[in-house]
Amino acid sequence: MALAESSTAQVAAVVLAAGLSSRMGTMKALLPWGNNRSVLAHILDQLRHAGLASIVVVTGHQAEAVARETVGFDVQFARNYDFANGEMLRSIQAGLRALPVEISAAIVVLGDQPQIQSPIVAQIIQTYWRDHSLIVMPSFEMRRGHPMLLDRRLWAELLALPDGATAREVINRHAAEINYVPVNNDSILRDMDTPQEYEVERKRAGFA
Repeated sequence: MALAESSTAQVAAVVLAAGLSSRMGTMKALLPWGNNRSVLAHILDQLRHAGLASIVVVTGHQAEAVARETVGFDVQFARNYDFANGEMLRSIQAGLRALPVEISAAIVVLGDQPQIQSPIVAQIIQTYWRDHSLIVMPSFEMRRGHPMLLDRRLWAELLALPDGATAREVINRHAAEINYVPVNNDSILRDMDTPQEYEVERKRAGFA
């Protein structure tokens, strides 16, 4: 269920792949994820099939290795030089700053969520264009998850956040303006922070 490129041309994805992955012990985006591909390559493939015309990958730790995993995909890069502090906000800010002026909204995608599904991404984009929402988030059984879409009208607030702040502060400030997209599975809630979680997700995906 991919959208036509003309309908998604003003929506970009910002893929967060800069962190240290300290709890995992190795770079999560580089882990194998079926068909001799990495987690990152699988995520990019899902985004491509959702019809996204523009993708920015935010790098930091092992930036060169991460960049090699994007070969064959049409992506741009943004660098988070503060990746060692572990703040996701810095990666989001770096990704937003890298987007061209014609982009109307950004879908923030976690680099450790290979369960991402292109139909759900497409549904989020469709909802955005239909309602012109400030924020669009998927939800499963009343629990919100990722990826989330942020309209450009929100970016100035996000970019102005100081050290130690989180994107959640801005999102909660606009909680009444969130447009929730109900989905029928919990893939939007699951990421991987530890080797144990990685193995569980591989089994769920049928790889082990």
